[in-house]
Amino acid sequence: MFRNEAQIFSLGDNRRKSLSFPPSDLAVTFGSSHVNKGVYLRGTINWLAIRSKLSYDYCQKDITVEQFVIMSLDLGTETYKQFQTPRYVDEVPDVEPTIAVLMDCLCFSHNLKNTHFVIWQMTEFGIERSWTQFLKISFQILQVDDRFSDWFHYQSFMFPLWLSENGDTLLLANSKKDQAIHYNLRDNRVERTSVDEIAWKKAICYVQSKASIC
Repeated sequence: MFRNEAQIFSLGDNRRKSLSFPPSDLAVTFGSSHVNKGVYLRGTINWLAIRSKLSYDYCQKDITVEQFVIMSLDLGTETYKQFQTPRYVDEVPDVEPTIAVLMDCLCFSHNLKNTHFVIWQMTEFGIERSWTQFLKISFQILQVDDRFSDWFHYQSFMFPLWLSENGDTLLLANSKKDQAIHYNLRDNRVERTSVDEIAWKKAICYVQSKASIC
């Protein structure tokens, strides 16, 4: 049986513990090595995963939206929960979706029919019915290459990194172009900045903690 395992190391008591999940006959395959590495929110680490009986490659394209799941590992209790992704997403995106944390909310983002980028917010953490559409913006406004068939063929990713406290400015990553996209939600203004490819793909948000997970 395929299993996923997390190792938690606590600096307080210099202790390392291995946790296997889920304890069932269904495997949970985690996302791409470039994205979906796990995001921290309120003492938990959260991953986007795919329920499958075998190790899974997203490029295989033989999954359903019902197989998407968010795994949430509580670092305090060393237990995990599973959350469903927004039920309003009714088809599998061509490119692997991602999760992020914006303004202390867990977010699920995906491309919609290769024309729009959509972000959903879980406004009440852990409550699946609280998923709310936060943003729907066309790739044309974001000034992403219109040749979508080529752009998505190479599995590029658009994912949110940061939202300003007033909710006006969103920072997005465009992994294929190695660019940061600054999008002003109030006036639809877009600015682009080139970023080093290696540094960009390894960029993660840092949160101070006395526990580490690998």
